[in-house]
Amino acid sequence: MTGQRQDKTSHRLRERWTKFWQHPRVRSTVRHPLFPLIALVAFCLIVEESYPFSDFPMYSSLSPGSHYFYLTDENDQALPIKALFGISASEMKKMYHSKLTPMAVKRSEKTGERVKASELNDADQTLAGDKLLDDLMPRADDRDWWDENAPKELRLIRVDIYRNDKALREEKQPITVRPMTPKASTASRSEQASGRAYLLTPNSELLPPAA
Repeated sequence: MTGQRQDKTSHRLRERWTKFWQHPRVRSTVRHPLFPLIALVAFCLIVEESYPFSDFPMYSSLSPGSHYFYLTDENDQALPIKALFGISASEMKKMYHSKLTPMAVKRSEKTGERVKASELNDADQTLAGDKLLDDLMPRADDRDWWDENAPKELRLIRVDIYRNDKALREEKQPITVRPMTPKASTASRSEQASGRAYLLTPNSELLPPAA
């Protein structure tokens, strides 16, 4: 009896769903040119800031500074992000912030005060960078660049740009370092590069002095 009731319930739900989508007003609404745009905006507002989606934040004023990220090898030589992972540097920045922003939200909920992502400590920055590299490494599979130029380390660097005394200045901040196995094959690269990242201090000898 229970099975028959479930079948009848499922049948009624399917009928109602079919009638709903076949209703003239619903069909005309779905076919309207603006419907896909409205649906996309609603979806992005629900998922909020989660790469590759955005909740379209609005700004009342421009920030006095900006920042960007890049990767280097063990010799502090900048690496081609597009060749490494098939994405642009701006996409990598968005992915990083999609890891960092939820941490700031949780910290705000815990403390009862608003905490900005930029105010998180070095350990949180490192954790976000580590999660970023975890997501990037599978993208490296089957890319020819790795077979010829496999680095011993991947270093994620943040560069802040700000105006000081009418001049633009750059300040480098190391985020994480990921040790890499030399000449790792594409099949096992993700597993071999799964070691935890570690934080470099701004005064580390491994980094060039800030300009």
